[in-house]
Amino acid sequence: MNLTILMVYFLLFFALYFEVFLLVNYVFETISNKKIQNNYLSDKNNLYPSVTIIVPAWNEEKTIRKTLESLINLNYPNDKLSIIVVDDGSTDNTFNVAKSIKNSKITVLKKKNGGKHSALNYAMQFVNSEIVGSLDADSFVEKNSLQLLIAHFKNPEIAAVTAGIKANNTKGFLQSIQKTEYDMLIFIRKAFSLADSLFITPGPFSLFRKSILDKIGYWKHAHMTEDLEMGLRLQKNNYKIANEPKAIVYTNVPESPVALYKQRERWAYGFINNIFENKNLLLNPKYGNLGILILPMAMLSSGLILFWSIASIFTLLDNLINLLTKAFIAGFDFSFSFGIFSISLSVGVIILMIIITIYMVSLMIGKRLSKDKELNLTGLVLYLIFYRFFVPIWITSAYFKVFTKKKSKWR
Repeated sequence: MNLTILMVYFLLFFALYFEVFLLVNYVFETISNKKIQNNYLSDKNNLYPSVTIIVPAWNEEKTIRKTLESLINLNYPNDKLSIIVVDDGSTDNTFNVAKSIKNSKITVLKKKNGGKHSALNYAMQFVNSEIVGSLDADSFVEKNSLQLLIAHFKNPEIAAVTAGIKANNTKGFLQSIQKTEYDMLIFIRKAFSLADSLFITPGPFSLFRKSILDKIGYWKHAHMTEDLEMGLRLQKNNYKIANEPKAIVYTNVPESPVALYKQRERWAYGFINNIFENKNLLLNPKYGNLGILILPMAMLSSGLILFWSIASIFTLLDNLINLLTKAFIAGFDFSFSFGIFSISLSVGVIILMIIITIYMVSLMIGKRLSKDKELNLTGLVLYLIFYRFFVPIWITSAYFKVFTKKKSKWR
């Protein structure tokens, strides 16, 4: 059997296994936990804890106003909410725009550029609240999001809570694909949290118990993926991370192929490095589903994609060489097959169709969880057709930079 085809089968099998696990676990955990979660969210005797939201900003003059206005308008007691903006050495007008918003909740600070993690850590010296959160300066929250997130802290086992993230700018081809991806991720993050395996606390709105951050430490550079490292560190210290998909935050997504590539390569680069640095989590039963299944599957999938990409290149080159050889020897016959696209075995087609069906189910669940009634069929079709071509590019590039010790760039 062609090696590339074999890799495709491995990818299909692991994708199918992973998606089925998430769906089955989601169904069983939702049924068993629904009553408890509803009690948290519907409790009328709310005792609101004090909350500080940190907004790290670097060259976000175009979005910072909308971000801060969304925080000001949150349905939360004024005397319990503080907002700290940290201008991390912006070269544009971010600081002045933030300062121009007159509201007693907002404190605007400025420091030399040191990266997002340093901006978050700089703000921590001014935080005295029970709960501390972070919100990217290009993201915007719905009015009830904070209340929905805070409700989960009634469970004393919860150390952090993440929101339901949706794409904000979705007019173009790439943005439509990303909208579908983000809608699916709403389901995936909820399924991960139900399996006690959520290992990312995304920049677009995550909340933490300050007392726990004081204990385990604040944010690290972590190869420009401080939200991933923080999630892994919480899991490593046996703290639970919850997810509330109804707490909606909108974030701007890349609008050009280059911007998308740089963002996803950075994410992949940070993921690979952070897993290598926390390899004791892998296949460790102490960490339950996270150690036994989720992280190993993620690493194996990225490794297979890398191998698939390399094998596909060699397959293409081999076909081209054979084609040119035939052209010069036996005449010009330009018909050739590229292994990665020529799966004709019925088992592979059946598995692929099942995976596509599960993707659609995941998308529907994600939309249901986030109370989104809009069906983005165009985005789904584009996602299923084109996204598989994009992923190997940034995965391969990320592994290349990891192995050659080159650094990925922020933008």
